[in-house]
Amino acid sequence: MSCPGYNSDEKEPNYYAKYGKDIHRFGYINHLIELDKATANQVEELKNINIPNEYLEDFSKRRNINKVINTETLNLFDENIIDFLVIQQDDSAEYGWTAKDQEYIHDEIINKNLMTKSYMYPGADEVGMTLMARLYNKENNKGPKLYIKYPSISSGMIIPNIEDRYLDTMVKYHVIVSGGLVVSLVSEADGVLFINAPADRMLSRFSSEKPGRGLIQLRNMPEAIEFLEYVHKELKKPIIIGGITHGNGTTLEMYNYLKLKDMLFDVAGYGGWNTASNSIRSAVAQGMAFINKGKTKELMNFLVSRYVDDIAWQGHVRQIIAKEILPNQKKLHIMMLKKKGERLLK
Repeated sequence: MSCPGYNSDEKEPNYYAKYGKDIHRFGYINHLIELDKATANQVEELKNINIPNEYLEDFSKRRNINKVINTETLNLFDENIIDFLVIQQDDSAEYGWTAKDQEYIHDEIINKNLMTKSYMYPGADEVGMTLMARLYNKENNKGPKLYIKYPSISSGMIIPNIEDRYLDTMVKYHVIVSGGLVVSLVSEADGVLFINAPADRMLSRFSSEKPGRGLIQLRNMPEAIEFLEYVHKELKKPIIIGGITHGNGTTLEMYNYLKLKDMLFDVAGYGGWNTASNSIRSAVAQGMAFINKGKTKELMNFLVSRYVDDIAWQGHVRQIIAKEILPNQKKLHIMMLKKKGERLLK
């Protein structure tokens, strides 16, 4: 169960349209207070948050049901109904409602000695691809080994938007959950996973903020691209790319670099469509299919669809709609277009 830090009832209870951000902050600051980490400004902010009690009670009850269901699911191991479980965290944060629930469930996993059978980390929409990759690898005694590459020494240490841990920590989860293994030498690897991340923090494609030092001076993209070209042309190893400089769609940067190197259709997997976890893990699943099956027509069709959807649509066209068209449409916002979007674009 997610706890997004914005006002929207598209996926949440009706009251989240008005009180969503406040509910998120209420849980976040209270958790900090419990840990004796809250600042004076945060304590003062909490005093000014005014959420009707019935809404807080309802949200708390929903979270408790969610926690109980997740905890009870762990009992399915004892009944030999499942042998592996992924508990996903959608719209998570370092502190707050989801972080506290995570602590509780983590203790249950430890108590039941399920640490190698039940993983819990950020992500959600992409988990079907991940589990399919894991199933294939396990059933066919495969275990693709991946070497991880970043454009900056600090990229792996950022905490991506609406997630709760270091990027490098999370990336390694994505690989092992898919049935793979992370290695420290390129010579040992079956493929290279390049994470095109900023050096300091992710931006959102819906933000008007211009790229800063974390996307310009603090990264060395030319070196990364030369390395990827070497891996592909000299070492003959597949390249997987997670584009997470931005959330909710990616820029043309990686596409342009690949085009300059004539490598657009030599990529084993690409993802850059939503959160860091969504993007990276879907790319990893694609890449593992490439490593196991080779350059099939189906995989190339899927790669092209990623370029069209993640870069062209989500990274650019959707931004134009959100920033230039929707402001003139009074009862619509980006998450409620549906068929009305076709009329707006005519």
